[in-house]
Amino acid sequence: MSKLAFTVVDARIEPYAVVPTLIFRLQITEGAGEQIHAIALRCQIQMEPRRRHYSSGEESQLLELFGEPDRWGDTLRTLLWTHASLMVPGFQDTTVIDVPITCTYDFEVVAAKYLESLEDGEVPLLFLLAGRFSLGGSWASASSKYPGKRRQPSGFRFGYGVSSWTVIFPAAPGSGSDARVSMRCIDSKDATRCPRGTMPSSRC
Repeated sequence: MSKLAFTVVDARIEPYAVVPTLIFRLQITEGAGEQIHAIALRCQIQMEPRRRHYSSGEESQLLELFGEPDRWGDTLRTLLWTHASLMVPGFQDTTVIDVPITCTYDFEVVAAKYLESLEDGEVPLLFLLAGRFSLGGSWASASSKYPGKRRQPSGFRFGYGVSSWTVIFPAAPGSGSDARVSMRCIDSKDATRCPRGTMPSSRC
């Protein structure tokens, strides 16, 4: 029986995308010597805020999402980021494919708020994969294996650098700071929001 293992080996920004896009390089390894003819794969990506430390500046930025830090034991929760579906062409032994993920700077999206609040380090990601693979005449189920206890969800982890997130929007055509119409305004005395649909003022 075919044995499939999944891992992300790298991530990069797609510089020529119309919208801000991250490319995750997904490595798939077949460990039983079988020829894989195709894989229909579904991927869910989650963020795991509990799996990193936060500076005092980050804590203040995350108040809106998680409340006061002394309550984070109860409020710090896994965040759903996005879904992706793709067809993997045939291979033997191992292959690496691109998983493109479209990003948003809209602060109404919880995942975007969380990413923008981070100053450095890594974003702890959890990839959950499921689908079906073909050995020629038949299809079988495929899923990733998660290191740890059996009751934890199947999947694998990857740490994505915060520094890459901060440059992804200027890297995409038409997505520089002048296109950010839903930014948070930060003032030396207080913090307010820019009105929806308006351009950031000099205070932003």
